[in-house]
Amino acid sequence: MADEAAEKRLAGLTKLYNAVIHGHREVKSLADGKRFLEALAVQKDAVKCVESIVASTGGLPATAKAFRFSGDSAFLNGPTTSVLRYQADPAVKQLYDGLFLHRIIEQIIQPPTFWNAFADAHLSLALSEDAILPLALLLVEILHDRSGDLPDVTNFFLTTSTQ
Repeated sequence: MADEAAEKRLAGLTKLYNAVIHGHREVKSLADGKRFLEALAVQKDAVKCVESIVASTGGLPATAKAFRFSGDSAFLNGPTTSVLRYQADPAVKQLYDGLFLHRIIEQIIQPPTFWNAFADAHLSLALSEDAILPLALLLVEILHDRSGDLPDVTNFFLTTSTQ
């Protein structure tokens, strides 16, 4: 019975995910954003998920919007961390020579509202242990950016080195 409920929940999340990325449903509230991020992070194939987000009409804007609904620690430690960890799959980075991952990261952190909240949460020790690796992986991706499209995060090192 528990398996049946889990399968039903997964089917509902997948339906939501597809409706949002194809522009049939909008992410309008914090609850919508949390649910969309949860739906994104439970997709069975991370490569296909990332490719679908980039190729669809609503995927990138919905992902960007969902990351910006809240800066509280529960949101940062919960759905956003789950998505960042999910997208850290090495096969995702290899997809289209890293360009698809870059496009998603650019949408998430440009403007740097989410990045600032995530970094501030780290500095104030509000991030859980599970959120540290996704923060580090995101930081590495930003530092490896050669396009100049992503924010300068060198201040992150200056701020953390003084504490």
